[in-house]
Amino acid sequence: MAAEDTFDYKKVKEVILAKYEINVEVYRHRFREPDIRPNENPREFLNRLKDLYDKWIQPEKRTKEQVGEIFILEQFYCSLSPELRVWRKGIQSQHGKQLNWWRPSWQPDRGPRATT
Repeated sequence: MAAEDTFDYKKVKEVILAKYEINVEVYRHRFREPDIRPNENPREFLNRLKDLYDKWIQPEKRTKEQVGEIFILEQFYCSLSPELRVWRKGIQSQHGKQLNWWRPSWQPDRGPRATT
C-alpha cells in the first residue's frame, strides 16, 4: 500500500479485510451461527446481529426482492443433500461468484445413466 493511501479509510479497510479474508461469506456464517460473548447483554447481542446482517446482506445496495432471494437460496442450500452442497461449493469456488447453478446447464455429474 502506498504511503498516501494510508490516509484513505476505505482503502485501508479494503486492505485489512482482504488480508484477513473477511468477506460476505464470513459475515453470513457469523450471522447464522452467532456466539454470545461473555458479559454481553441481550441488547449488545442484538446490535451485533444487526451489524452482521448489514455486512452480510448489504440492504442499502439491494432491493427487497434481492434480499428475499438471498434468504430463499440460503434455505434452499441448507436443504440440499451433502453431496450437492459439496458440488455447489466446488462450482462456486471455481468461478469465484454466486452462480445460477440450478439451471439445466449446471447439472452435477450423476454418473452413467441407466439404459433400458
